[in-house]
Amino acid sequence: MIYKDKLKFDAATITSSEYEFLSNFAKNNSLKNILEFGTGASTYSFLEVGCHVTTFETSRKYIPRMFPELLTLKECSVIYYNLDSLKSIILKQRFDLAFIDGPFGKPHLSRIESCLFSITYTDHLLLHDFKRTGERETLNFIVNKFPSWKFIQIETSRKMGYLYNFAKVNPLIPVS
Repeated sequence: MIYKDKLKFDAATITSSEYEFLSNFAKNNSLKNILEFGTGASTYSFLEVGCHVTTFETSRKYIPRMFPELLTLKECSVIYYNLDSLKSIILKQRFDLAFIDGPFGKPHLSRIESCLFSITYTDHLLLHDFKRTGERETLNFIVNKFPSWKFIQIETSRKMGYLYNFAKVNPLIPVS
């Protein structure tokens, strides 16, 4: 793999096996355009299989310090934002999938802002760290607020919650 061998995996990133899962998930489902919250190893996992990634990042120092190469790749678009500016950002395309691994938000709905923004642009969400209460409560909130959305838990090392708008699309595969 082009990128994986250059990355450091730790408690702040997806795991090495989750990197493989994300690459395979994108490849097996022929995903081309990824919307992402939380730039890092996951960004590279999607780039690894030829996806274009539009990644949202809250820190202007993080990417240049940790992943400067991402700023030079034409397949990667970085959007810096904060939660106030997110409300005014309008994207001109739809995405095959949104991968949500940031930012932290309200303690009991930890990724709600990222998810609410993303469902405007895609019918498929993949939420990292589904072992945590905040992520599970975020998914429950989305499913209750939007009855046409369903979710499936995916058994990765930190678990992922996969949401899809079943009124519009079939679930992506594999989900287990």
